[in-house]
Amino acid sequence: MPNAVISETTYDIYNNKHKFIMKSNEVIKPGFKQVYGYDEADAATITETFDKNEVLQKTSLDLQEKQTQPKPRYKEGTLIKELQKREIGRPSTYATIVETVLSPTRGYCELDGKDIVPTEKGRQLASFLDRAFPNIINYDYTRNMEIDLDMIANGEMEELDFLNGFYQSLESAIASNQESAIGSDETKTCPKCGAPMVVRRSRFGKLFYGCSNYPKCNGIVNLD
Repeated sequence: MPNAVISETTYDIYNNKHKFIMKSNEVIKPGFKQVYGYDEADAATITETFDKNEVLQKTSLDLQEKQTQPKPRYKEGTLIKELQKREIGRPSTYATIVETVLSPTRGYCELDGKDIVPTEKGRQLASFLDRAFPNIINYDYTRNMEIDLDMIANGEMEELDFLNGFYQSLESAIASNQESAIGSDETKTCPKCGAPMVVRRSRFGKLFYGCSNYPKCNGIVNLD
């Protein structure tokens, strides 16, 4: 599917020392947006025309007091919009990304109405990956990797050089994080029998420390 073509215009309005910003977004060609059904409630198209250095007359300001609100949760459409903004993935991969995020077998996130809400498992996993693999879990990785893949396809980079560099970095990160999947150097011992504790997951997806002697010993400790 083709990319969407959107005309984005920013108007800077000056009044003495104050600067006001007005933005207009107009969809020229919807492209794949026709399929994904973006919620354009926050988009505004300004139909008036203005000239550079034009003096605006008969204007008024409506002062409104608002409290700072937390950023709304992503919906499927707004998540894809954010991926597009950050140049992560391509139109052909957006559906797969959303499907993986919401996969019930993986249990990373779930839908609350139309909102994408992370599960406890998703929060724990995201925290660990952010800390353990910063070279991979970041906004620039996918974009830079796609650039490298294009260079390989164009004969500007050797495939084995790319793979060797990635593998060495990944191997080093894995080796430094083998001790614990939750990044803790503290050794937990069972309060009942004194055996080492291991990280386990309940059937509801919550992580906890369980005795390594289970089922002989059922000692557990909550994961802080």
